[in-house]
Amino acid sequence: MQRRQAPAETTASSGAAGSKKKMAMAKGGLKSLAVALASPPLLTAATARLLGGPPAAALRLMAMSAALLLGLAAWLVWADRGFRRRPAAAALYGAAAALGLAWGPVVFGAGAARAGLAVCAGLVLALVGCARTFRQCNSVAGDLAKVCVAWACFLGLYNYRLLSN
Repeated sequence: MQRRQAPAETTASSGAAGSKKKMAMAKGGLKSLAVALASPPLLTAATARLLGGPPAAALRLMAMSAALLLGLAAWLVWADRGFRRRPAAAALYGAAAALGLAWGPVVFGAGAARAGLAVCAGLVLALVGCARTFRQCNSVAGDLAKVCVAWACFLGLYNYRLLSN
């Protein structure tokens, strides 16, 4: 059984169209990556600024870095269509992002260290869930989420120390 070959001009034109399509997809991917990387740290910075965030600049920087890493991990999962295959990953990411944004205002804005410890415990659980589900979609994303788990554990220890004082 022999295959028919397409005429030369058809093959050349489809190659040019294919490369244009790939370029458009790459540009769209870069835009979505920029949004995924910029949104979490900007929201964290705005929350810290407007609602009473951590007093130390180092805590703010680390919180924004953790938000950046989690945003990158989520983007990697999204790029691999992991949120479609594992809808729980999107819910866990949303919960982790919301709890991460809520911790600073609860602890420093409202002065509720006990409630902050509960928020931090929920954050650790959500991030552990993220790490596990992200890893099933993309191993690098799972590893990035593990760094965020370590950060949330540090926040828990910091929050516990606030209770002791």
